[in-house]
Amino acid sequence: MDVLVENYRPTVMPRAGLGWEQLREVNPRLVYAQLSGLGYDGPYAGRGGFDLIAQGMGGIMHVTGEPGGPPTSVGLPICDLGTGMWAVQGILAALYERQRTGKGRLVECSLLETAIGFSSWTSAQWLADHEEPTREGSRHRQNAPYQRMRTQDGYLMIGAAGQALWERCAAALGHAEWGSDPRFATNAARMKNRAALEAEMETVLATGTTEHWVGVLEAAGVPCGPVYNYGQMFADPQVKHREMVHYASDIGLGDVPHIRTPVKIGDSIKVRAVAPKLGEHNAEIYEKLGYGAADLAALKAKSAI
Repeated sequence: MDVLVENYRPTVMPRAGLGWEQLREVNPRLVYAQLSGLGYDGPYAGRGGFDLIAQGMGGIMHVTGEPGGPPTSVGLPICDLGTGMWAVQGILAALYERQRTGKGRLVECSLLETAIGFSSWTSAQWLADHEEPTREGSRHRQNAPYQRMRTQDGYLMIGAAGQALWERCAAALGHAEWGSDPRFATNAARMKNRAALEAEMETVLATGTTEHWVGVLEAAGVPCGPVYNYGQMFADPQVKHREMVHYASDIGLGDVPHIRTPVKIGDSIKVRAVAPKLGEHNAEIYEKLGYGAADLAALKAKSAI
C-alpha cells in the first residue's frame, strides 16, 4: 500500500491496530494521511469537528457577512474541501520525498487549521497590530471600487482595483469627472467615501442591465463579471466551453451529471464511472486478497459482507 487516508477520531485507528505507529512498522514506505476536525493532539484532540464549526473557530465567519450583521458562514463547505486539497498536496509531497529517502511520512490536516490557513491575509492584520478585521460584505478590504454593485436586473462585480482601472471605469460609466473629484480621486479617498461612491455608481448602473454593463466595462478594459445564480452559471458559454459538467452512465439512473475536477491535464481527465453500489466490487477486491467464490459465499452467509 502506498497511501492510507483516514478521518476518524484519534483513538479509532490505533484501537483497530491500524494507527500510524503500528502500520509504519509493517510498511516503512507508507504515506499515512490523518484528516481530523481540530487536530490529533492538543486539548481538543478528542472533539468531533464539522465544516461550519471550523468556519466559526477559524475566523472565517467573523469576517464574512455584511457590515454590522452577524457572523456568517461561507455558502460552500470550504473547510471540508480545503482540507482535502491540503491533504492531497501533503500526500504528493510525501510521495515525492519517498523517492529519495525510501521512507513514508505522516501527513496531518484538520478543518480548523485549514480555516486559519485560508485566513492568512486577515490574520496578518491582527498579528501585526491586534486590529480586528471587520465584515465588509462583497467589498475588497484595500481597494475601491472592487465589489458587488446592483444593476437594473441583478448584480455586477466590478474590479477597478487600481488608479488606471478606476479612471477607465469612471469614463465608461459616463462620469470621467469622478477621476478628479476629491472624494474619489485616490484609492484612499474612495475607501473613505465608499458609501458615496457606491451611491453614485449604482445610480448609473441602475439604468442598464448587468449584461449591458459587462459589455461596456469589458470594452473599456475594466475587469468585471455578472453575479450568477446556478442556472445562469451552467448556461454561461465559457462554462460550457470548458466542459465543467461531465456525464457518467448509471444502470438505474441513466446519464448522471458530475462536476469535473477543476484541474485539466490535456483531455485525459474525465468522469469515467458513477459511485459504486454497496458491495458492487466485492468480487474483484476480495479476489485480489486471495478469497475465492466459496469464501465470499461464506462471508455473505454470515452477513459479514
